[in-house]
Amino acid sequence: MKKGCFTAHYTWTSAEGFSHPRPAENAAPIATNLSSLNASPDPEETAEHQPARHPPISEIVYRHDERLFLRYLRRKRYWILVAAVFLFGFLCATAYMSIPRLLDRRAKKTAITSAQLDAAKSRLKPSEHARLKGLVTKKEVTLPNLAINPSLRAKLGVGGPAVQLAPSDDLILAERVIQPNSQELAAMNAAVDKVINAYQAANSPPEKAACVVDAERILPLMRRFYAREADDTDLVGNLVRRTFYELKGVEYAIDRRTLDDGSGRLIYVAYRRTGKQAQEYKIDWESLVGYGELSWDELLSTRPEKPILFRCYANRDNYYNFGYADPQRWNCIRLINHRNGETIYGYVRVGTRAEARISEALRVRSPASLTLRLSFPENIEAGHRQVRIDEVIQGTWLIVR
Repeated sequence: MKKGCFTAHYTWTSAEGFSHPRPAENAAPIATNLSSLNASPDPEETAEHQPARHPPISEIVYRHDERLFLRYLRRKRYWILVAAVFLFGFLCATAYMSIPRLLDRRAKKTAITSAQLDAAKSRLKPSEHARLKGLVTKKEVTLPNLAINPSLRAKLGVGGPAVQLAPSDDLILAERVIQPNSQELAAMNAAVDKVINAYQAANSPPEKAACVVDAERILPLMRRFYAREADDTDLVGNLVRRTFYELKGVEYAIDRRTLDDGSGRLIYVAYRRTGKQAQEYKIDWESLVGYGELSWDELLSTRPEKPILFRCYANRDNYYNFGYADPQRWNCIRLINHRNGETIYGYVRVGTRAEARISEALRVRSPASLTLRLSFPENIEAGHRQVRIDEVIQGTWLIVR
């Protein structure tokens, strides 16, 4: 046997020349192993045992940068869209608020002269006259701001016949400021001070009635009022300003005073001139105390179905609930107690004369001092503090009879 060759049956010779016996049963596996060495490798088996091919680092970096760039583009488009929406909303809001006012000023631009201002001096408040006089520095000056102040335009007599100081039904009292000379003014102030001091010193309804307008009619109202209200309900504090007016041909003095409760809130006191010769004034008691047929507590506890007279401050609100849940049918008005700020909600039917009168009063002054008729209709479900406004008697607490 040649050196280094395998035997077919029992022995094989190693490289060193030694012969080794081999069992016959091992010959077949050995032959099989030799044939497998010479055979071509299986592609699938080779692929399974070969290591996976990794892409180069440059390709990995490129794909990562591409994903970051696409994410950046998506975020950029999102924020551009958000900014465009906000810009569009801002422009719409600006146009909604600015364009009507600009068009209104162009359409109603008002020109007045010094002569017109002097002629209207008796109808203007001293503060209004002083402010306008400072603006009128030339022979003629244009004041577009008068376009949004119909009351001031009416006093000046400019702007055409469509501009009125008050509605035709005298909701807001047409006023003319009285400007007496210094001697007359001193006498008028002394008469007003005399009656308010006497009223504050009075301790009973009959004594108070001697200082008020229409004493015989007012005395029973006083007795009912002071039986349910505190004794200091009608006390007023320091004088802030006093102006003399002519209202519907009747002369009045209107005091702007603080309430005598330490709150600093303001109240208006009206004095009616009762004689042309003598300087004598009487207090309009109903407007002083904000008289109503029921107190605030009585109104909420008794819930009258028939309309009752009531005086209060009023402002717009948006509380809709129960039988007054539809803002298309009802307009919500917040009714405020001038003494303690207590609030109830009044509802006036949309499209009625009462709603128009409230809107006119709130356009002139907000909150407005209103004289109303209120009720709690049985057929309308309402909360504890919800009441229906049936009628607007006056856009002030003062009713000139």
